[in-house]
Amino acid sequence: MTETVDPITLADLGLALVIGIATFVFAKQIPAVLEMILLRSADVTAGGRYTVFESSNNDTVRLASGIGYYGGFAGTETERSQRDWNTHRTVLDGTTDLVGVSSFHVITALSTLDATLDGFVVTRGFALGGGVESYAGGMLVMGSRLRVAHCVFAENYAELGAGAIFAYGSELT
Repeated sequence: MTETVDPITLADLGLALVIGIATFVFAKQIPAVLEMILLRSADVTAGGRYTVFESSNNDTVRLASGIGYYGGFAGTETERSQRDWNTHRTVLDGTTDLVGVSSFHVITALSTLDATLDGFVVTRGFALGGGVESYAGGMLVMGSRLRVAHCVFAENYAELGAGAIFAYGSELT
């Protein structure tokens, strides 16, 4: 049986980042995810599809310095090593149900240091906004140092440069 879940809003994400964590969960998974956050001080994201676009083409997931963002959880794990990003795909989607409406960048890292992005599918960002908004529909990285692992970038488009990732003055491992 497939469970339908409403995507988390960017307002919710912003609040979580303010307190040092970002958590995407279903209501019944909150206890397991809170346990993971206490154990690992990381953003733990349950498998599912999350729409980044809320009301503007500038809507994006902004990575914060020193935070690990981990996808691929079922919501019942007690250790990060128990997640399976292939089975519990965590998709960050830049589009909406409206034809032709999407975020310029699904993820941005601007002057972000020592962050980790691990276990996500990043899809359908469309960088068509002119200037910097024309680069990297998937992830725009500027002046940052971060680690990217176990991620898939698919169906992202950019008017200039790479559709998946565009990194300027940055170090990615």
